[in-house]
Amino acid sequence: MSDPNQPPPNPNAYAGYPPAGAPGGFAPVPGQAPYPPPGGFAPPIPGYPPQAGAPGTYTNYAPAGYPGYGPPPTMPGYAPPPQGPPQAGYPGYAPGYPYQQPGYNPAYTQPPPQGAYQAYAPPPGAPPYAPPPGAPPPGSPMPGTSAPPPTPAQPGATAGTPGAPAAAMRPPEPPTVMYRDITIHNPRFAGGLNVWGYERDQIKHDIDEIIKHSGSDKKLIEILTRLGPLKMEVVAQEFHSHNPKGETLYKLVERKTTRYVEAGLLGLVLGPLKYDAECVRDAIVGAGTKEYILDEIILDLTPSDVGLLAYVYEQKYGHSLLKAVQGDLSGNVMKLYTKALDSNREYLPRAPLDEKDAQVMARLVEDDVKRLRRSGVERVGTNEDTFYTILTGRHHQHLIQVAQQYQLGDKHKKPLSHAMQSEFSGHDQRALMYIARGLEVNPRYPDLNPRMVRDANLLEETMAGLGTKDAMLVMRVLRAHWARWRMDQIAAAYLRIHEKTLTRRVQGETSGAFEDLLIALIKGPATY
Repeated sequence: MSDPNQPPPNPNAYAGYPPAGAPGGFAPVPGQAPYPPPGGFAPPIPGYPPQAGAPGTYTNYAPAGYPGYGPPPTMPGYAPPPQGPPQAGYPGYAPGYPYQQPGYNPAYTQPPPQGAYQAYAPPPGAPPYAPPPGAPPPGSPMPGTSAPPPTPAQPGATAGTPGAPAAAMRPPEPPTVMYRDITIHNPRFAGGLNVWGYERDQIKHDIDEIIKHSGSDKKLIEILTRLGPLKMEVVAQEFHSHNPKGETLYKLVERKTTRYVEAGLLGLVLGPLKYDAECVRDAIVGAGTKEYILDEIILDLTPSDVGLLAYVYEQKYGHSLLKAVQGDLSGNVMKLYTKALDSNREYLPRAPLDEKDAQVMARLVEDDVKRLRRSGVERVGTNEDTFYTILTGRHHQHLIQVAQQYQLGDKHKKPLSHAMQSEFSGHDQRALMYIARGLEVNPRYPDLNPRMVRDANLLEETMAGLGTKDAMLVMRVLRAHWARWRMDQIAAAYLRIHEKTLTRRVQGETSGAFEDLLIALIKGPATY
């Protein structure tokens, strides 16, 4: 396995880290206006996950609505969690439609507020950071430099020259982006890695601690699991320059650990995005396809998530993610994945501007339900393309309403998943059922997010019966761990459903360092 954390070919690629006069911060490009959204990617959703409800629950699910996820707790020494004020700008669906989303804002295309990417972007919803000590005011030149001249709009200017039309020039990339609701370093950003407040002496201290305790699985687990993905990537990038051997963090973990502890810690070193790329690669190389990995990694992704994953996959492996997956699948399921891996696919509903738009979005629920019926149970044969288009082209909260209205409108009150079981087969059916399990509200737990219920049950499935599916278990726990709010809600759902804490269940199925790793991942911290 190649080491993803080798130093960059240009030794000056991360010079000036952190910038002089701005400890731990990332100073704006001299004279440059605040960053617009990255090309091809959407800005973070303001206030997502929303604050409503306790961890693991949706407050007043029926009939008042589906207000969204509860906020994660604040961890000592970490930045504030991604939260924000309730979203008042999304009027919801027309009266008479339950499960309105006061905390849901699908405005993926709205630009960030002025100054959103000045210095180092704060977590979504967190108060704006104050300028770092000694840093110049936003938009002013750095010491020792001069600001570039203003760029007037000049008709006829060509791309790449001053005065070129904005559409012809590639916008600069922000230092961070959201992937699966996790704040990560933007892989397209060329300005180096920075974490606000994480200064060079702290980085060196963490690296020294890792080297000092690398012979102890328990201590290594303790140190690495407390670093969120932002800090971890900085440590991994700097690690080789702080030890006599020039060894990377990835190589050290490979050398010092084994089996599933190694798998989990290497995943932490890679971070959420690179880890997903590696999981997809592992699922399709060699004999057979690990279908469950493809389903779990890809089918919940938003178009902007897909764009990030495809970019990193191609950078790492030298070929297209879509072509790699298509080459390992066939038939109808390949058509499903072709749609799911389209980062430019339609993704509705867009944020309505007024009550009229909200009524249009409500009618979209009705239309989607009718189309699903006419393409499945109400015809001879199945129009698979309609199922694929709707299930990959709608926001999760919208699809929850579609699933609910589908069942309410059925003469026998059969859920959408019943149609999938009867109309599809093979991997196609299993992939669609994975999506459906994340949409259909369990009537015994109407206040729980169906995705959290699904993921809690998937964790139980890895431990049920004879033997524990260790590789599957570490992948599922690790991917949940990176978003603290998600891990907390899965653990809360597990307790409600199985009447036992997730940590206690894991302790009963594992032992030694592997148990220590999983418990540390479940308990946190992570997120930053």
